[in-house]
Amino acid sequence: MLEERKKEILDEIRDRFDGEVLADEREGHEGFLVAADRLIEFATAAREELGYDYLSSVTGVDYLPDEKMEVVYHLYRSQGGPALVIKTQTPRENPSVPSLVPIYPGADSKNERRGTCWEFVSKDIPT
Repeated sequence: MLEERKKEILDEIRDRFDGEVLADEREGHEGFLVAADRLIEFATAAREELGYDYLSSVTGVDYLPDEKMEVVYHLYRSQGGPALVIKTQTPRENPSVPSLVPIYPGADSKNERRGTCWEFVSKDIPT
């Protein structure tokens, strides 16, 4: 049942964001890679259309050899079902991504505002 729902969600994402959101096929990784300029649209669709109403964590990853940084968001549905992991990458020399606080107010308490778990800027954080 869980795997069946996971496949349905994958199909919905592929249909909605045809070619613009990529499955993370790196070895040992899961989830989706979303361009920073599509992050707000994707997160809004995840919440409003797919029912992912709970952001459980925001994590920063520094890929030093690749000169990029990555933000990883773990989303869940309060009614149950599989997790949705979304990621966005930013150049290491000017690290900046949109804030998800307007969509997931809990992102404010997940260190996004304070920037304590990484050293890049979340743009457009409400004050």
